[in-house]
Amino acid sequence: MTDTPLLTIAYIEGKPERAARTLETLNSDDAAALLATLPMRTAAIALGRMSPWSAAQCVEAIAVERAAGIVEQLLFQDGAAILRMLSDASRAAIFKAMPSSLARAFENSLGFPNGTVGAHMNKLSASMEETRSVADALKFARQKRRPKGDYLYYRCRPALSGRRPDFRTAASGRQGYAGRDHGKGHPSVA
Repeated sequence: MTDTPLLTIAYIEGKPERAARTLETLNSDDAAALLATLPMRTAAIALGRMSPWSAAQCVEAIAVERAAGIVEQLLFQDGAAILRMLSDASRAAIFKAMPSSLARAFENSLGFPNGTVGAHMNKLSASMEETRSVADALKFARQKRRPKGDYLYYRCRPALSGRRPDFRTAASGRQGYAGRDHGKGHPSVA
């Protein structure tokens, strides 16, 4: 992140799809060299819009620590798609350079066949003892909340509470109650 012209950064952030198509026309080493000079978030914006194969070629040409930092900034499904395209050695090096919880989430996702829902999920689940209070669950949820807008859902058990299961997003604090399925495969929110 040194001498990248502000116009280049503005172009990538303002027209990420076009910037990605332009990067894909470059030699992967040249594209990687440019990505290495960009602020981490801007590099992630460009890399996330590239095809997974082109992005993986760039990631392999970037220093491991930097590549891991960029992948951490990506949407989870974009990061998983790119990591799937890397060689085993490159993927292992990037996993070693990123936080262990994120590396485990990516490893779990990559364990599913490509094109399945599991391959695009980042489902980290936790459980608490039934004797713990809602306040304890909320405290835990707030501690585990990540700044990238992930949602953490929890629900009470109907047998213990005497009412229908409820959910709350730790990120927003909004609450709703599970309603009827309406044949859509998920409950409606009342």
